[in-house]
Amino acid sequence: MACDQHGQQFAGMRPVPRSYYDIKGRPDEHLWAEACDKEIKKLFEMGTFSIIDENDIPPGHKSINCCMSFKIKKDGDGNILEYRARCNADGRQQEVGSYGDTFAPTSKFSCIRSICAIAAQEGLTLYQFDVKGAFLLAECKERVYINLPGKYRLPKGKVLQCRRLIYGLKQAAHGWNQMFVKWLLDYGFVNVDNDGVTFVKNVNKDDGTQSKILLSIHVDDGLAACSDETMYKEFIAAMSKDFDLSDSGELKWFLGGKVEQDRKKGIVRLSQEQYCNDVLKRFQMSDCTPVDTPCEANLHLAASDSPPLDKRDAEVVRNYQQLIGACMYLTCFTRGDCSFAVNQCARFMSNPGPTHIAAAKRILRYLAGTRSLGITYKRGAMDPSLLSVGVKTGPNQLSASADADHAGADDRRSVSGWAIMLAGAMIAWSSKRQPVTAISSTESEFYSVSQCALDCVYLRRIMELLGYQQTAPTLIAQDNNACIFLVKGSGMYARAKHIDTRVHRVREFAAGDKPEVKLYKIAGEYQPADIFTKGLPRVAFQRHRRTIMGE
Repeated sequence: MACDQHGQQFAGMRPVPRSYYDIKGRPDEHLWAEACDKEIKKLFEMGTFSIIDENDIPPGHKSINCCMSFKIKKDGDGNILEYRARCNADGRQQEVGSYGDTFAPTSKFSCIRSICAIAAQEGLTLYQFDVKGAFLLAECKERVYINLPGKYRLPKGKVLQCRRLIYGLKQAAHGWNQMFVKWLLDYGFVNVDNDGVTFVKNVNKDDGTQSKILLSIHVDDGLAACSDETMYKEFIAAMSKDFDLSDSGELKWFLGGKVEQDRKKGIVRLSQEQYCNDVLKRFQMSDCTPVDTPCEANLHLAASDSPPLDKRDAEVVRNYQQLIGACMYLTCFTRGDCSFAVNQCARFMSNPGPTHIAAAKRILRYLAGTRSLGITYKRGAMDPSLLSVGVKTGPNQLSASADADHAGADDRRSVSGWAIMLAGAMIAWSSKRQPVTAISSTESEFYSVSQCALDCVYLRRIMELLGYQQTAPTLIAQDNNACIFLVKGSGMYARAKHIDTRVHRVREFAAGDKPEVKLYKIAGEYQPADIFTKGLPRVAFQRHRRTIMGE
């Protein structure tokens, strides 16, 4: 039957085996065994290994053991699509000096969201593709010898020498990234962030118009926004000649987030409802009573609530860390409204007490009532903070807001919070405790504005390289007059001479004939960045949430 083919009847059990030997005795053993066979067969078909005698291994080298990792691929509604197995080398057994560079960049969420916002504004179509067995396409330049796990182990005296980089090797991600970036550059793309993850290609057509592809890559997953379907199909056809490509068509699911797009209305929406359901189920909170806010008003967690170190429970600590880690991914991608609450709880990861655990569970109760909430970008939508003071900006122009809660923590550190907006919703945000103790509210606000300005300048340059010029300074909403005067350089030097020199960089961004940022005064009740600095009452929280999420 169909459900047996996809393993739907086993969805209620522990979903993923921990090792190759863990699949034995499970009701879905045959599905995982088929996935393992498929993986090993693919490796040999691609010429990943060559079989050699163990005596041929040069002195000073040794073979590395491999293991299997497992994953269940699901669609946006949580239905099981495929059981996957992957053969991984145990990179921990690699000796220092036996491999080269290991760094490989991944796409920034702010760039991904920027492309989605531009797609909503410009009516571009979002697409997704996936390179199958990406690491295996890169040549292994070092001498690496491996042993396969379980029934795939070779006869005694035989080992495998890697001809291609397999997953788990320390240098594998770097090798793949270098290979793929070179291919993109040769095809005509231009790297806009110098990290090798965000690209653009422009093509001038015979009728005088211009077509473009905006591209963001995350290891072997690609997100593209294109104005010309024919141009995108040509790009995919060219890639298919050199890579084993899975073209998913229009983007619906990316990095655990659901993407909904309506080109006619100019709407792109990002949400993580299924991820929320999985997190709630994992921590047995699916049927909890929802609350309206992720934390209590004026929440201030303290280290004094933690138990003595000799009495902390390792199991409680582990579960708490897993809960906060799961929530962190939400706050990084689509749920910035939970950032402050998660940030507060994350400070006590090593030794949580009852108060911290209760605060973490409240986040889950909030998620239970807002599972489908997401970020919505709309064509022609304006930043509500600007509209509240009667200011308008052009399309594809960034705006921002920055705020701080002075000396709110038990150690008297302040909390910075800011958000950068595009197409009516935020594309970047932060809620973070400041690295130094601010002695005044002006200083704490100044730190927050400085951090916000740095990201504004970064995203302005990304936008311009993508082809969307920032014709005016990025407006940053600020509710502290003294901070605005300090950024403008209107005196007050005696009160700011102790502030770290690097923080004053914002004054350079706001100065000159062509400033990159400009502060404007906003009433505190309309300051949306307030949601990132403190726990708010329900009415204020929901008002700011509507602003930043584009509701």
